[in-house]
Amino acid sequence: MGTFHVFPAIKTIPYSVSRFLPPQISLNDLVIKAVGAALQQCPELNLNVSGEDFEVMPNVDVSVAVATDSGLITPIVTDVPSRSLVEVAETVRDLAKRAREGKLQLGEFQGGTFTISNLGMFGIHEFTAIINPPQVGILAVGGGVQEVDPDTGRAVTRMRSTLSFDRRFVDEAAAADFMSTLRRVMERPEYMNLGFVPVARKRNLSLS
Repeated sequence: MGTFHVFPAIKTIPYSVSRFLPPQISLNDLVIKAVGAALQQCPELNLNVSGEDFEVMPNVDVSVAVATDSGLITPIVTDVPSRSLVEVAETVRDLAKRAREGKLQLGEFQGGTFTISNLGMFGIHEFTAIINPPQVGILAVGGGVQEVDPDTGRAVTRMRSTLSFDRRFVDEAAAADFMSTLRRVMERPEYMNLGFVPVARKRNLSLS
């Protein structure tokens, strides 16, 4: 897979947002939605590769690592930017349930354009994940910690995440741009397309 590089970052979810979220919405659902928005703005990470060739994928389909009795499997939440947070949450729960029951169809776990691996529920705060071919990036997400923001006096959820990316196809500048965008999206939920502003941003992509 070539050389893996990692970028750690701290993300913050404002209390003003988290306190009004439906109870079925988890931190992981927020991360999936935020990653979808960040990949729209940073399509350099939304690639599939074959040998030394790559393809910028038209859809943002996020694979989510799920532990089962037979090992790790990565069911896919398709077209994440077009889904609401509630739809993302319902889709993840359905996929995870059927993954553990061994009832996923082949197309529901093979493919995808980017992967998220979240070990926060196991008390792990930071780790590095291995890229899921033919993708070029994976985000390792640690557990969220409730803290008081010293500047505002309000409660926030902080977490540490690490991006692994394939250096053959993604350079450090593009990876840093993705992580910076992801942080902005997590801190400014309007960029998640929660009903404030659209997140789609057209840009010309050239990786040559």
